[in-house]
Amino acid sequence: DLGDRGLVQVTGRQGGQYAMKRIVEVYLEDLSHDADGLAVRYTPFRFKDHKIVFDPHRMLGEPVVESCRYTARTLWEAARAEGSFEAAAEVFGVTPTEVEAGFRYYDTLISAS
Repeated sequence: DLGDRGLVQVTGRQGGQYAMKRIVEVYLEDLSHDADGLAVRYTPFRFKDHKIVFDPHRMLGEPVVESCRYTARTLWEAARAEGSFEAAAEVFGVTPTEVEAGFRYYDTLISAS
């Protein structure tokens, strides 16, 4: 914490970088840390009982629906191609709610761009 400047220093291999504390604090509760205190996983989205997670050890860090391990993009594309969450769920052997979780998250990314 760099005090009155409103910045915090990033730790880890890329130390020496600074981030705006007011922005970073919003996301801290969505981070999981390892035994050394370094962030190893980010959970930016939840839908019902399902979480979208970024984990560098899964799918090269691409956002996945944790419960089924499919990427949000894969489920988004499947729902569009199949015409419904139910049909996509049947094709992939997951629940319609898992498909909807991936769809909703990926759709927010598409809408934001």
